[in-house]
Amino acid sequence: MEVRFDRVTKRFGSVVAVDDVSFAVSTGELFFLVGPSGCGKTTILRTVAGFYQPDAGAVWFGDRKMDGVPAHKRNAGMVFQNYALWPHMTVGQNVAYGLRVRGLSREEVRRRVDQALDVVRMPGYADRLPNQLSGGQQQRVALARALVIEPDVLLFDEPLSNLDAKLRLEMREEIQSLHQRLGITTIYVTHDQKEALSLADRMAVMRGGRVEQVGSPREVYRRPANAFIADFIGEANLVEARVEALDGGGMVRVRTVMGNFEIPSAEVLETTPGARILIGMRPESFQLDGNREGFRGIVFEAGVEGVLYLGSVEQYRLGVGEGRVVLATESNPRSHRRRGARVRVGIAAEDLLILPKPSEETLRAVDRPILLLDREA
Repeated sequence: MEVRFDRVTKRFGSVVAVDDVSFAVSTGELFFLVGPSGCGKTTILRTVAGFYQPDAGAVWFGDRKMDGVPAHKRNAGMVFQNYALWPHMTVGQNVAYGLRVRGLSREEVRRRVDQALDVVRMPGYADRLPNQLSGGQQQRVALARALVIEPDVLLFDEPLSNLDAKLRLEMREEIQSLHQRLGITTIYVTHDQKEALSLADRMAVMRGGRVEQVGSPREVYRRPANAFIADFIGEANLVEARVEALDGGGMVRVRTVMGNFEIPSAEVLETTPGARILIGMRPESFQLDGNREGFRGIVFEAGVEGVLYLGSVEQYRLGVGEGRVVLATESNPRSHRRRGARVRVGIAAEDLLILPKPSEETLRAVDRPILLLDREA
């Protein structure tokens, strides 16, 4: 079942929670909505479910416009953040609730409940009460309850946020496996970037009620549309650059607080001398103490101001002058760099994120300070 948003707006009083949003989720796709708290992602999910009606625009299920269609007639299963299990009902009764509302026979209800509990690997739990289950087991029951109605669309509202780290990983793998087996069109809301990057077929990044970018996890991470996305999805050092000159060899010379560099002109959005852009640099893209022959990219020197050893990686705070700092990580660290040491840092041209100059609104939205040319961020 394809789900399509066509210029949907949803207001709560004077607050515009969803602002002229359009996107489409393909049949059988695992589609993520990500963004900071209050960006509108849960409102979108509840609009798909039928709990809210749009104030403008339309939601489509395939070729069916869902205007005025109540939640119980949409055949959408929803898994909530807090599980939403009835404590006085057994596991079997919780899972069966949606089937009984639909008026199915007792035999058919029993068959489908047993089948749903098998799917989520909880056979034999039908007679237990929710308070006799672990958090992970309760989440599996909530998932079984959503699946038992054989939904056209499956909706997840931050379903793993109440679980501990190990259980989150287990349930993440379980959800991915179930989706691959069942092929149900699925829309999944989360603020956890790793969940989205590891599970999504495609994802939409939201801010302030609007969709900022839609793409595969790799596209969004490697080619973010703007500074907010580069900063929100993963980590990025954001450095302002001014175009100084365009040479005849397909390179553009730019000036930054870290020095003057040449980058491929094909990557630069604005090559007019004096134009300002942003360069994003992922911490894991830096090469420390490395400048191989034929290296094509940015190279600069920095001082080690902080070191955090995490076993598989080591994190560095690198000073690049005038109190400005960039973050770098090194995988499988074999040497120990102490505070005060000087390092030579390189980042390949293909790993640079070339971004448009941000608006003042974007400057306020990013978490890390942008290394500006003319003033402190």
